[in-house]
Amino acid sequence: MTNRRQFIKCGLSFTALPLTGLSSLNMAVASPDGHSFKLESFVSDLRFGESVATASSLKAQGVPIAEITGDLTDLWIQQYSKQWKQKPMSLAGVTGKDALFVLETLAPDYGMRVIYRTEIHQEDNSPAQEDLELISWIIVPKQIANELT
Repeated sequence: MTNRRQFIKCGLSFTALPLTGLSSLNMAVASPDGHSFKLESFVSDLRFGESVATASSLKAQGVPIAEITGDLTDLWIQQYSKQWKQKPMSLAGVTGKDALFVLETLAPDYGMRVIYRTEIHQEDNSPAQEDLELISWIIVPKQIANELT
């Protein structure tokens, strides 16, 4: 029988799937106990081809895409600060570590937390990306996180 921790390790690594060539994803994720969440936004960091490819696949499935170039200021001011004040949301991304740091720092103040993160090895680093770590991550409302863990 699969427990919740095994489910999270296997089932929630979907943000990395397009990087391995799989293009058909179901972004409504359900746990063995019937708890589920729908991905409400995906943050695509335009500095990374892997992120753009993932976003393209998810956009085709109807997932809203938020694009950044490392700096989250515009996204925060124009979108997330307003949405997060109304209610926590489920979001994921493939971004630089710098962008994730900002979101995971703000998330607890709005009732959310990171439940998944993994570094993605980049095959073709351009000189501008040499010092940038690429991270695949998921942030959900704390209530959902508590149900899944």
